[in-house]
Amino acid sequence: MESGLPEAGHEGSYPTKAISLKYNLNITYNVKRNPILNSTAGGLNPITDAPYEVDKLVAANKSGGFDEALRSVYSYFFDVARALHEAEHPRSRDLEPVKQALDDARAFNKVLQALLSVEIEPVLNENRRVIAQIRGRPFNPDELSRGELVLAVWAIILHRQREWLRGACILIDEPENHLHPDVCIRALAALQKDIIGPDGQIWLATHSIPLIAHAGMESVYFVDNGTIDYGGNKLEKVIERLMGGTEGRAKLRAFISDAEEIAFDVFAAQSLLPPSVASPRRDDPQQKQMVGIASNVGVHKENVRILDFAAGRGRLAAALKQAGLAAERKFTYYAFNDARFARKEELQECLQHVRQLEQLRPPETYLVDSLYKLTGPGAEPMDLVVMCNVLHEIPVDDWQRCFLDIVDVLAEDGKLVILEDQLPPVGELPHANGYVILDELALQELFRSKDAVTALHKEPDARLTAFAINKSTLRQVTPESIGRALGKVMRRAREEIRLIREVRGEERTYQLGRKHAHFTMLYANAQLAMEKYPERERPGAGEERRA
Repeated sequence: MESGLPEAGHEGSYPTKAISLKYNLNITYNVKRNPILNSTAGGLNPITDAPYEVDKLVAANKSGGFDEALRSVYSYFFDVARALHEAEHPRSRDLEPVKQALDDARAFNKVLQALLSVEIEPVLNENRRVIAQIRGRPFNPDELSRGELVLAVWAIILHRQREWLRGACILIDEPENHLHPDVCIRALAALQKDIIGPDGQIWLATHSIPLIAHAGMESVYFVDNGTIDYGGNKLEKVIERLMGGTEGRAKLRAFISDAEEIAFDVFAAQSLLPPSVASPRRDDPQQKQMVGIASNVGVHKENVRILDFAAGRGRLAAALKQAGLAAERKFTYYAFNDARFARKEELQECLQHVRQLEQLRPPETYLVDSLYKLTGPGAEPMDLVVMCNVLHEIPVDDWQRCFLDIVDVLAEDGKLVILEDQLPPVGELPHANGYVILDELALQELFRSKDAVTALHKEPDARLTAFAINKSTLRQVTPESIGRALGKVMRRAREEIRLIREVRGEERTYQLGRKHAHFTMLYANAQLAMEKYPERERPGAGEERRA
């Protein structure tokens, strides 16, 4: 099946050059401690090869197509990491070439994030050489899957070969190989819009239903018995060939119509699995939330002391470093991870991000596995304690004790900030009774006052929330207030479920199914917790309602 993506209105315009992008993935980058590179492939190791050769290979990406980009993957990632690192050095970050290289590196990270959901971070290896890191590990192209390697090359092409590819006719054979359809479509759309422009064309040889649907039937030609024919006026024949006949079409139609049910089932199944711990990534909106809060707390203080409660892999530490606050020395960061639950690889990644903050003492001293260690003689209290996506994972029975432990480490004017995703994309089972996410009204009940909770940040869609609670308020939690907070959660979940079920069948989407599953789980989890904490009306609540 041949699918062209010509730009409308250019029937009489013919591109001046045709370029074939083929997926020849035979290049090997052997990056062991004593690397032996495949010299015939032309890949370089930026750690061991001459800097001149590495720079030359990176610069060659202004033209050359897929193979040229593939040969330079390792060197290109290294070059981006070097630009990011140089921009952090106080002696060089204000130099114009360094600023330009930083802008270029950030632009590449945006492309990489869009295609691979990762970003390059600069780190120092054991020899204090700058290397690229992704997903908390030193970058090694040999560790990428075939699909990931294809996407890394796409990212380089989209970022660097824009001028060379402008106006070209690009031929791609089965781009869906090794790639998820959604990512493939986004890459092709970016190639058409941002790279080759309105005078260029993309021609695909494909059997992918999603790609053909993206192109539209008016752009499809099909091959039948050795002849090429226009597919737009033979719609039935084209679809049946691709789908395996009438029965295949019927099965696909049924599968797509069940999207809401599938989403519900997937989320429900995930809600029986333990939670995962997210790694830091650039452009994470919740990390931006955390940085904004940290920068606005204690502005009158010379040094703001921050405790990252259940820090996981150190997202807040990474976010502070990326935002440039680390260089200003306006804070001291501590990470608390409970020794009973933290995994070794999570602690190692967290330590790495703490090390990059370059604080006064050895980085290990800023990692604690017990809050009690922060309460000894001479210990300085914390100005800010951050709980990001944490409270909902703590068993309800431990809430009261947890808040009192935080009171012991907070300064008198200190604050606890609770950040939550009110509509989590993935289900989880952090403990036997399941997760319970509190919104603003539920937190007000928990801390026994409307004035107890200050909303610091709300996304327009109300998903990502951040609420501040003063130290004195943390002592107000009682078994009765826990019961009332759980009652609020149940009523909110019940109302959301009713609204979702009123949506007509044809308007029910995968996202709606996931939302339905979340609030169903939230209702059930709160109900289980309510067995120990029966709801009793807060004194004075009746008068508040009448007022």
